[in-house]
Amino acid sequence: MTSLPGSEIVTPLQECAQEAPRRPVPALFMPLTRASASIEATLAIAFSAEEPEGVPGPGGRTVELVAAVDKWAEKEAKLRRTLKQVLDGDVLWSNPLEPVTLPQADCLLDVECLEAACKDLSALRAALKNISSLLKLGGTLVSAGVLGCSFYMVGPRKFSFLVLTEEILRDALNTSGFAVVEFQSEPRFTKNMFNLCDYSGKYFFIARKEKEA
Repeated sequence: MTSLPGSEIVTPLQECAQEAPRRPVPALFMPLTRASASIEATLAIAFSAEEPEGVPGPGGRTVELVAAVDKWAEKEAKLRRTLKQVLDGDVLWSNPLEPVTLPQADCLLDVECLEAACKDLSALRAALKNISSLLKLGGTLVSAGVLGCSFYMVGPRKFSFLVLTEEILRDALNTSGFAVVEFQSEPRFTKNMFNLCDYSGKYFFIARKEKEA
């Protein structure tokens, strides 16, 4: 979940391995996006021990990444050049990359990690402190996710989310030594499929590490 000095951390998902069922579905859109830039990156990713060879998608099928055929080879080549390491990790560990220790990085990118990994507010604050240990002082945490979500469905299986609000996130960031640089949110526009995921909105924030937690 960290990388070489001057490079960017890319963390599409983490999970709380001890709390089942609590697991987000893996996504590659973040590292694919970063592959367009000349930035060395380490991809930190965690899978449940229950299904080490794949993650079930809707109906129990393995999730596949679909891209335009004429550009897929190019995207694959860029991603392979950008990603220098792929590490297992868990934001609930004091060292999220245990047993690996890497130099602190300038930036960390997280998408729907916190609400998937943390079962309560104490776990949320602990996770942010653990993430902070991977960043240099003055480093940046960029995060996006969903607000007001308590569950989502993957096929017939129901997975729990920690219900977040802007106030909860701001308080947890402040407690963990971060200063919020920017925070944006928007309500949910679609009114269908609440039976699959009950989120009420989306958030995006940029936070700067101002002190050691």
